Order: sequence, then structure tokens, then C-alpha cells
Amino acid sequence: MLMNQDHLYSLETIASLLKIPKSTLRYWEKERLIHSVRGDTNDYRQYTTEQLIAICEIKFYRDLNFSIKEIKNLYTNPLSDTQKLLENARQDLEERITQLKQIHRNLITYQQKYEEVSQLQEEVLKEEIPPFKTLYYFHPAKAENLLLYLNDPSILGFVLSPDEQTIEHFSTTNKDSAAFPLALHWEFDASKSYYSQLIRIEESSNQLQPQQIQKNLIYLKEQGYQVHQLLGRYLLSKKHQDYYQLWFECSN
Repeated sequence: MLMNQDHLYSLETIASLLKIPKSTLRYWEKERLIHSVRGDTNDYRQYTTEQLIAICEIKFYRDLNFSIKEIKNLYTNPLSDTQKLLENARQDLEERITQLKQIHRNLITYQQKYEEVSQLQEEVLKEEIPPFKTLYYFHPAKAENLLLYLNDPSILGFVLSPDEQTIEHFSTTNKDSAAFPLALHWEFDASKSYYSQLIRIEESSNQLQPQQIQKNLIYLKEQGYQVHQLLGRYLLSKKHQDYYQLWFECSN
């Protein structure tokens, strides 16, 4: 490609313009992917417009994770070889995009959980219907179930009677991560009332501390409610403690 050679760009200008470290440009020159000219009044590197275009092209291939050797061979390899490299790069890029989308979804989920914890106050009772309609037995020994949990820990929950303290079996809000044959732990009942609060459980114990909920159990009883079950949904872990949103399922 014939370009006007009159204009010269300094190493600093190209590095700033294209967000490429100066050391990288020097390395590319050492590998003879690009070349510079030296100034008349100093020995500083300068690049022509044609070299600027070449640098942009090399950056494109490096962004696709092409090695220096592969980039060198691009100019001598048959066209079909280059097409194959580009096709492989496209597939790799699409996989990376899929992974980044999942990371982005996980990030949003984590932000939402922290927001929920900050909005909920421990031992403060709040009338609220659970955001899930069913809880199933969770089987963590199955690799696919564990993977679903790792991608979204908020699918984990539990069901206890008001006088139970130990979480013997965890539940899941995600039917795909449930054990099969399907074992239903709990199902939403529109005839009942639901009140929630924030609780903390030591990571290693799975023990619900009665003092965390005793005041609200007494209050609900005084209001004429009978508490049938306690429902928990995992929110996040911090300082060796698991935070859960707990619901009292009541009737009067």
C-alpha cells in the first residue's frame, strides 16, 4: 500500500494513540515486524504512516492472541492457512465472549446480594413474600448440581420447623439443580403470611442461633400467628459467616 511518507510519528505518540506500551513497540521492531527511522537531529524512533497502519494490523492480530511467529507467517503462508487461523480465532473469541457474559451475570448477582444484605436489618421483621415458589432437595454430590450452585450460590436454601436449629439438608430454588427423583421440600401457600429477617450462620456449623429469631417468634405469636416453617435463602458469605434471608411462614 502506497502512503504519504512525509508525516512521521514518534514512539510516544503511537504508544499513546494506540494504547500500546513503548516496550512492546520496541520488541516488535526487534522482531522485525515493524521498522522505524531515526530523526535527523536526534536518535529517537519515528514511524511513517505506512508503519502506523502496520502497527494497527499487528495489534489486531495480537488482540486475537496470535503469536509473534504466527503473525510473521501470515505474510508468507497460503491464504487458506490464514483463513483457518482467523476461523479458529473467531471461535476462541466467541467462547471468551460467552465466558465474559457469564462473569457479568455473576457480578450483577453478587451486587444484588450485597444490596439485599445492606437493605435487610438483622432481627427487623419485614412482611415479604419469598421470591421463589418451591424448594427442592439439593444433592451437592452431583457435579452438575454443584456447578449450578457455584455459578449462582443464591439457589441454595433450607426449610426448618420453628424448633429446629441444625440444617440437616439443604434445598434449592433451581429445579435443574434438584435431586432426582424430584423431592419437594416446600411449596408456596398463598393462604399463609410471610415475614422475613436477616440471619447469620457460622460457615462451619450450619446451626441456626435461636436468639436471632426468638424475639420475632414471640412477636408473631403475640399477634395471633402460628409459625409453621422457617425458610432460608443464601445471600453471601463474609468473615466466616453465611448470611441468609429467613422467612417465617405463618397462619392465624
